[in-house]
Amino acid sequence: MLDQGVVSIITTLIAVIGAITGTILGIMLTQRTTRKADKSKITRGKIEELYVLTNQIKIWYHSQIAELLKKNLIDYQFEEDVFWILEQSTLKDFNKNSYFPINKVTMLINLYAPSLKEIYLVYHLSIVNMQLIQQAVTKNVLEQDIDKLVHTAIDNFESSEGYLSSTCYNRQ
Repeated sequence: MLDQGVVSIITTLIAVIGAITGTILGIMLTQRTTRKADKSKITRGKIEELYVLTNQIKIWYHSQIAELLKKNLIDYQFEEDVFWILEQSTLKDFNKNSYFPINKVTMLINLYAPSLKEIYLVYHLSIVNMQLIQQAVTKNVLEQDIDKLVHTAIDNFESSEGYLSSTCYNRQ
């Protein structure tokens, strides 16, 4: 049989090894949980930023449609709340001097919301279409019926923008 001193030493060693193992596992678990919480917090902040930027683009988009309406180039019916947005004095400044955040929106979707990439392609294409229409109007080189082009771009924008906004809002 083992001596009482040897048993005491073995018991102490087992207790120390168990305490060290428990401490290490506890630290690892805490760090893992903290990393997940930090990543979730960052992702949520980026999704909120994406939501704000898409709303800024929506105002720009509607202002482009308003400009086409003012020039009597298209026939389109806005919702009532859109007219309220378009009447705001900041819209004049926004239309000319504002930073257009489409590149940042692209980056945020690629990094933080890759599940939205497919619908974002439709969204981005409708914005590019509106930019091309505006360039054609500015240069006065319209080759097609602009009303049809704009309505197609609007339909694509409204469906994709609504999906992006609601998805971003629901993830907040």
